Amino acid sequence: MTGSGKSNLYHVFICGLATRYSPEELNLYLVDGKFGAELQPYRRLPHAKVVALHSEPELSRSILDELLAEMKRRNELFKKHDVADLASYAEKGSPGGKVPRVVLMIDEYQELFIGDRLGHASAALLQLAQQGRSAGIHLLLGAQRFGAVGMLHQTAIFGSIHLRMAMKMSQSDIQSLTEFGRDGKRLVEQCDLPGKIVINDQSGEDKSNEFGKVALLDSSERSAVLDALEAKAQTDWPSEARFATVVFDGEEQPNFVENPQVADTMHMPRRPTIEEWRKRAKAPIHEQGFGVDDWFDGERPLSLWLGQELNMHGQTHVILRRRAMENILLVGDNQAAVYGMLAGLLCSVPVNVRGGDVAIWILDRAISDTPWERMLGDVCEQFVQPAGHIVNRTREPREAITWLDAWCAEIERRAQLTEAEQGAEPTWMFIVAGTDRVPQFARSQNKFGAMTESAEGEKLKRIYREGPSLGLHLVLAFQSAGSVKQVLDKPQIDQFKHRAVTQMAESDSFHLIGKDTAAKLQAMASRPIFAIYQDTIGGLNTKFKPYTVEAQIAWPEQLAKLAAQINRWKETKK
Repeated sequence: MTGSGKSNLYHVFICGLATRYSPEELNLYLVDGKFGAELQPYRRLPHAKVVALHSEPELSRSILDELLAEMKRRNELFKKHDVADLASYAEKGSPGGKVPRVVLMIDEYQELFIGDRLGHASAALLQLAQQGRSAGIHLLLGAQRFGAVGMLHQTAIFGSIHLRMAMKMSQSDIQSLTEFGRDGKRLVEQCDLPGKIVINDQSGEDKSNEFGKVALLDSSERSAVLDALEAKAQTDWPSEARFATVVFDGEEQPNFVENPQVADTMHMPRRPTIEEWRKRAKAPIHEQGFGVDDWFDGERPLSLWLGQELNMHGQTHVILRRRAMENILLVGDNQAAVYGMLAGLLCSVPVNVRGGDVAIWILDRAISDTPWERMLGDVCEQFVQPAGHIVNRTREPREAITWLDAWCAEIERRAQLTEAEQGAEPTWMFIVAGTDRVPQFARSQNKFGAMTESAEGEKLKRIYREGPSLGLHLVLAFQSAGSVKQVLDKPQIDQFKHRAVTQMAESDSFHLIGKDTAAKLQAMASRPIFAIYQDTIGGLNTKFKPYTVEAQIAWPEQLAKLAAQINRWKETKK
């Protein structure tokens, strides 16, 4: 019950395990089904594979799915080397590589079963409880009382969990306990102060009860332990073996620097080569890859991250290739999210490619005195340009209009090159933030009622039709679907393969992505902010949490961390 010292018990478990075993021996999956505050510090724990805070049941269930898949992969590995379990595999010298033990710790595990009409979580828990130990996957489930509404197979699940712990409980809950015998219940009644605990490691048998008190681990000591573990990981844990912690905060927007695909890449001792990028992109997600099969070097693929999906590994990214229609459309009246996605897109460039491989033009029509007025400028000045990328940036439409002629001329020039020569040319990106505030792009109605393009609109049309296959890509951001219609008709919208939209009216959602899903994004609450990413050719429709201007880790701090890593790569090269 509340005030029993259960949270302190978790801290003792986590810090005790982490100081005893290395991240190569032990991985922790930490899930808080409700408040999240207690597990916040472990975002920086080297052993933590997942830290899920204020987690939605949907996300927690996806973690169970991931562990079931991991159990299957391990059992296949054991079968290949003719062993039955992890212990036998280790005794044989781990012939297929080290396999760490995994501990999944879920606080308030009853949240797993909310909205789970098909009993998915119960079935997954049962399988992990019955079969996980032999594969080195262990469960620690905590709640204010044993059992939960909607939990199926409860007797079978608890029957497979031999270690039971009870702390201070209400008298009625004690009387209804079936996980302890008569003597155990009497001992639980003596847990009248925080930290007192009854432990039974023989499935509740009365002769196996131990009564005692949990060690106290206060916040300052815990912080010191985490500081020491972080420092030790930097010196004793090879960078190529490190993994990024997947952080999912159900009430906050994601941070770009915590994107595990970005972090895993930047853990590398130097900038990845083209071959290493291809290997990483095609590798399965559970092996720290992107899981992208069609990654071909000749198309100069460029991965641009927009946010975090609602599952354990998913990171929403646009992959720009040298194909027709490879343009990006961002639409939403939540400009904090639109500018956050643009910031993520820009930050992705130095992570992906070395300076000089991408040139960027930005027309930023952000309204003065808004929180995002300086957003794109700061990203460019503090990270993109110091990394060696050419950035042309203006706030004035009249200046940007002159760029259109240069882009059209570049299209003509590249069209005359051989295919090999075209492939060697750098990628160009033209970003227009606040396209609805560029009157030169708006279509007008002629005397017959038909919509006609402006001269600038015709040049823009040529760029998004002919440019992508030559390595020239357009990114247009609008504040509303209505403003999109002022610039693009439906066939023109079709030239934008990649689309990301925030909450909007149902009719607008159908107009832009052919579904009503964008009208239901904020049905429950205004936060966190959700968006839909659609790949119109690949058939993807993904709900995700976009990066926003008001990030949990302030953008200046994120940019400083990213810049430090890029500088480390430069120093390594020297």
